[in-house]
Amino acid sequence: MDFEYVVTNVPGPGSNEDDFATDFAGCSCLLECSQASNCSCLPYGDNYDSSDGRLLHNLDSSPPMLECSVNCGCALNDGPCANRRVQLGIVSRLEVFDTGEKGFGLRAVEAIPKGHFICEYAGEVISAEEVDKRAAARPSQTHNYVMTVKEHIGDEVRTIFIDPSARGNLARFINHSCQPNVKLAIVRFGAQVPHVGMFACKEIQAGEELGYFYGDASANTGDNAERKSCLCSSDRCRLFLPYSATASS
Repeated sequence: MDFEYVVTNVPGPGSNEDDFATDFAGCSCLLECSQASNCSCLPYGDNYDSSDGRLLHNLDSSPPMLECSVNCGCALNDGPCANRRVQLGIVSRLEVFDTGEKGFGLRAVEAIPKGHFICEYAGEVISAEEVDKRAAARPSQTHNYVMTVKEHIGDEVRTIFIDPSARGNLARFINHSCQPNVKLAIVRFGAQVPHVGMFACKEIQAGEELGYFYGDASANTGDNAERKSCLCSSDRCRLFLPYSATASS
């Protein structure tokens, strides 16, 4: 593959490297981390089921998620902390395969239960200017892997761009689906930079291709000739992938 494999987000051109610095104070828990034990990393309730690792939040309206980190008191415990999933990386067996018309895709080698973590969407965190610069230099028929992450924090909207085209992981091979079996949640651990966790939003069978919803094409404007056709073949296919006038919009 023509990219460098990374397991989590890394700073790229135009990013603020201070966002990657370990700056969260962390909890002072010395035993189990849970909302019941007043863990300061869990103000909105437990993130994961301590018995099987399943995500407890609704993926359609997930609150801000903070995992425990090396800054936390629980890092001194012998046993694993139940409030760590995304930072531990891929657990389920996944396989890159040739889908045919869509190019490469990613599928589950084994069944993945609903709510379980699959992988992080990892890549270089870059600026909007760098996104547009790379888009201008990229041949029009090549894939665009950039994910735009917008967070509404009070009256402020914070936006980052994650590009796994040159440095990324298996998530870059997950295709769009209008009926996805994967949904996203924003997670932080130890530092300000957000991470995109990808979770199973339904039971995923062995051999099933993974797909997440890139965005609503019907909400975009533009000549259909400029849009890429959607090839997800689902019963609810919207016919086109999302369209934007510029790479960073």
